[in-house]
Amino acid sequence: MKMLSGVSGNAADVGPSDTTVVYDLWATTRAERDDPGYFEQLVNYVLDNAPVVILGNQFRKNFRWREDDDTGHFLFDVLFSSLELSESDLKWSYDTMGGTIKISTSRATQSYPAGGPNHQNAIQVDDDGDVQGTEVVIPALKLSCKKKFARNSPIYGPDTFMAFIKTMSSHTGKTNSGPYLTFADQELLFLGSTGQYEEGKENEVEYHFAASLNATGLTIGAITGIAKKGHDFIWIAYRHNLTASQRSRRPAFAYVERVYDSFSFSNLFG
Repeated sequence: MKMLSGVSGNAADVGPSDTTVVYDLWATTRAERDDPGYFEQLVNYVLDNAPVVILGNQFRKNFRWREDDDTGHFLFDVLFSSLELSESDLKWSYDTMGGTIKISTSRATQSYPAGGPNHQNAIQVDDDGDVQGTEVVIPALKLSCKKKFARNSPIYGPDTFMAFIKTMSSHTGKTNSGPYLTFADQELLFLGSTGQYEEGKENEVEYHFAASLNATGLTIGAITGIAKKGHDFIWIAYRHNLTASQRSRRPAFAYVERVYDSFSFSNLFG
């Protein structure tokens, strides 16, 4: 850069995750400053000479400039920022608004007048003996987690992002195969991930989960000791019960169905 007659630089605001390096550039003659390509040469000098990485883990991100009218100096502030921190932070959000489910038995039944057929808590037994059930609100916890990946991430980078997306797709609709965070085996259901990929940029991925606690010692009608994992499906088979004066419909068998496969969540976030 032949027109650059003076150069100086210093580091300021050094921190654990970012640093600003100031470059002080100037020309010693008016003719040099008045050259049409002078400022472009200053910018190119900064791009060519400011290091790509400093302090081992802080990468050059962007720069800004200002001119000192009294001296004719241009001051370039070059910002360096750590990419490692952006990949280590997880941002969680949650939703406990609940959900609805159709149930066929209640927790308790009261007959008015007393002495009606004992259906053992079966709900809405019709004249044909079918149990209609009802919709109720139940506790439901939904969790989401965001993670930002560096532009050259080995996990979600230019050579790996499509494999990452395929992996997330293959795991969708599966539960955790072992304890994860504070949840026991099979209490978390992975609902999938959403995100975007733009080459040369930091990219963010969001993961979505539904939580349902495991249960033991459940009682339905006269059936006791029922155990189910959080996302298992339970259904009831009913049988007619006939007495000399009444015909009732009662729970006879409870069936717990495992409807989801599992996988280890240990490497889910890379």
